[in-house]
Order: sequence, then structure tokens, then C-alpha cells
Amino acid sequence: MTIKRGYHRLITVEGKVVEGPIVVETTEEGMFLSFHPLLEEEPYTEWVGGERRIDSLE
Repeated sequence: MTIKRGYHRLITVEGKVVEGPIVVETTEEGMFLSFHPLLEEEPYTEWVGGERRIDSLE
């Protein structure tokens, strides 16, 4: 199952800051899958706010 959470910004593995709002998709175990801009309300997306740092793609 994919978990979708919304954040104000994302910091990638390379240290790039992506301003949001951003939706980050992860597995239930927290493994990063993907991200995309939040352009409109999306079903089953939890709004967290703040920033999310992606430390590893594994």
C-alpha cells in the first residue's frame, strides 16, 4: 500500500530544496517511492506540513 503525505517543501538526497506544496509517496515501511507537486486536493493524502528530507532512496 502506498502512503501519500503533503509537505511544504522537500529536501532531496542531493540536498536540493523543492518548494511545495509537495506530495511524497512512500511504502508503509517508509521507503521513498516518488514525489510530485500538490496542484489540487488529492484523496487519501495526509497533510503533514513542514519539510521532508529524503536521506536515502533505498
